[in-house]
Parts: sequence; structure tokens; C-alpha cells
Amino acid sequence: MKTNRLLIAALAGAVLAGCDRPQQKSASGPATQPVQTASTVDQNPQSAPAIDTADAHTAAATTTSQPAGVSFLVHQGNTDRMYDFPRARLRLTKESDNKYAAVLYSDDPKTAINSDYHGNSFFLQMKLDLEDPHNLTNVNWPFKAANSDKDETADGIFLDGNRVHLQPSDIMISFDGSGNTVQVLVMGQFLKFEGTGADVNRQPAQVGVRGEFSATVEVK
Repeated sequence: MKTNRLLIAALAGAVLAGCDRPQQKSASGPATQPVQTASTVDQNPQSAPAIDTADAHTAAATTTSQPAGVSFLVHQGNTDRMYDFPRARLRLTKESDNKYAAVLYSDDPKTAINSDYHGNSFFLQMKLDLEDPHNLTNVNWPFKAANSDKDETADGIFLDGNRVHLQPSDIMISFDGSGNTVQVLVMGQFLKFEGTGADVNRQPAQVGVRGEFSATVEVK
């Protein structure tokens, strides 16, 4: 699919209801924001609000059931560097018997569409053979590019907004688990293109990437 990335991102946005991997991204801060500390609780026990322990346990269970953020280890030359991303989502759309179009993508913030965004994101499309879309145990998707040319596609891992594009070259994506959350392993070789538009470096470096994380599953 060699089309304009802006057009692809717009179409993906329509399909994924705002959860796509947009083109120009922007944010005023780092991808991982510091945790805010809670305000000081009134030390007077007479004025302290009562706590409904049942509601507290329910809220805690809901919070812990959500997949955490994602990290990818990128190896280039003698250097390893870890990059943080928003949590992962996996959308499965049935095309025919046992054939599903799958999109593995980061749940990016709304500010990701802005040109000064500096967060990281990923958007990887694939075709999967599945008897049961709710069971992805031992499901694998291998991919090998035909060449090292720069593809004008929305697929890949994007660092520092869209200023660095890690384009899949020879990779394997593996899934394991069933239900609403599955484990995902992404590993292999990517081509590292730096710059945007006409300033993109057309002689990419090859980097190794590995990421292992949980993803929320949606079946359409």
C-alpha cells in the first residue's frame, strides 16, 4: 500500500474511531508523564469522608484489568535504547471464513495529530488465519519486505512524533491468550528512516526491535 500517509491516517481514523496512528504528531511534553501526587488528606478524622470499600475494590479491579503502557527495545550498532508507548490495542475484523484483518496499534492521545507532538506510537496491519477470534493462542504473523525502499504507508513504529519511522523489514508478531486481553511479542529487523517529507533519509539503518506486552482485543 503505497499511498500518501496523511490519506491513510485519515481513513484509518474513520475506521478505528479515532484510535489510528496519525501522521503529524505533537505534544508539549514527553511520552511518559510523571505521576501526580495526591493532595494531602485532612488529618481531622471527624472531617474525613467515609470510604466505601466495595466501590474501592471494584475501582481497583477495573484499573488493574487495563493493559499498561508498552515498551520497545531498539538495538542499533552497539547501542540499546528503550522507548515507551501508550497501551496497545488489537482490532480484528472478519473478512471471510477464518480470515481476519488485524491492526495492532497504540492508543494515542488526541494531541498526537499535532505537528509538535514528540510521543511514540505504532500501527501494524496484518492478515490472520483464526478459527476463533477470541482465542489467539500460538497465533503468529511473519513478514518480510521485498526490498528496503521507503514505503509511504501508515505501518510501522514511530518515534518522536513521526520524525523517526521504523519500517518493518523482517519481523515476527506472535500472540498468545484468549478473551479480551492477549500477550503480544514483536521482534525482528526494522529499517530506520529519519526525517519527514522531502527530508527523509533514503539510506536507512537497520535496527533490531523487541517488544513484549499485553493488548486489549476488539472483534468486529
